[in-house]
Amino acid sequence: MNPKKILTYIAPIYIAIGPVYWFLFLPPSIFNLVKYGFAILIIGSAFFFGANEWFKDRNFIRGSGVSLIVGIIFLSLPGMFFSQSELSAGVLGRYLLLMGLLISIYWLSQEEAFLHRVPMAIAWVMIPLCMLTLADFLLNLGLPSFDGYNRLYATGFSTSRTQWSGGLVSLGIFMLWCFIMTKQTRRYLFLAAFVMIILSQISSGGRGGALACLLGVIALLIYYKKFGAILLGVLSVFGFAIAFKDLLFAHLRFDRLEANASASSDFTSGRLEQYGLAFDLIDSPLALFFGLGPKGYEAAFANMGIDFEIHNVWLRLFIEYGLFVPVFILFFFLSTMLTAVKENKDNKQAMGLVIILLAGMLTTLLEPNAIIFSYQNYLCWWLIFIVIKRNAVKGFIKT
Repeated sequence: MNPKKILTYIAPIYIAIGPVYWFLFLPPSIFNLVKYGFAILIIGSAFFFGANEWFKDRNFIRGSGVSLIVGIIFLSLPGMFFSQSELSAGVLGRYLLLMGLLISIYWLSQEEAFLHRVPMAIAWVMIPLCMLTLADFLLNLGLPSFDGYNRLYATGFSTSRTQWSGGLVSLGIFMLWCFIMTKQTRRYLFLAAFVMIILSQISSGGRGGALACLLGVIALLIYYKKFGAILLGVLSVFGFAIAFKDLLFAHLRFDRLEANASASSDFTSGRLEQYGLAFDLIDSPLALFFGLGPKGYEAAFANMGIDFEIHNVWLRLFIEYGLFVPVFILFFFLSTMLTAVKENKDNKQAMGLVIILLAGMLTTLLEPNAIIFSYQNYLCWWLIFIVIKRNAVKGFIKT
């Protein structure tokens, strides 16, 4: 069988397990090796069997996102050089791996069979996993997470509620988009996956991801004029909130909003203060333009008793690599979406995917690793990004 045909079965599974970092007896350390194995297999095949195809493609540079990664690496090098960080080699390796994945996705997205299988793979993977986390939350099953300390519902099949909820954003809205676009019976499988993903996000307590997903869902339904679905969704969420109000009030940390000076700090888990402290670390023109290097803020944060990452991707990029890197990435993303809007203003299918990309980007404002740093957690987002650039949106919809 043609190796590319085989990959049209393997790659959708890899994309579907993007937010999954452990499973059953496989801890994150082992499961990550499995995911990297998938990535290396896919990239190696794209280079060994497909180089003649994508390298000769005139639209390759524009459509694959390679120029984005080259630009990130080039603009990050000064910060790495001046900081002399031991983490620099690992960072460069991860960027090169992302570049390889983008090339591979670009190559595979020429095959409609690959794009057809992605929604089904996501649905079949996410429905049982999210059902388990929801059952653990609602029925108090006492299922443990990978570390034996946290509960399953709190981390999902990731390492934290932030990572699990954020990784599900693009998947959830994409499942709703597939439900709207698909006419066959399997559309109800996509609907079930969407509902399970939303409920799993809420049960995890990952507020940033849940908020981004809900805003994306509302925008998608308004764009497609599904006002009846909006009303039904509002009533369903309201009913769910009423039924489990006491549990959800504490679980989503609304109980921290008390009338005292530290209410906002408690509710945001100290992130607002963290942002101010991060800006204080930029104390020279060199730091302003080239940053402090990879994780260059960690030592200062540790001295202040802060043991977690900067929960804003753009601020983290600014602190680590200076002003040019976040501006370049943001410009690249937004210009790609603006071009997609101009080229597809009458293509309602494509416009729905642009909404998914924008909703996914909301997570970068509230999480430390979204899209850029933890790209395996956001493989669905990157796939949609490449499909938009290739104008291959119809490939997702099997007729």
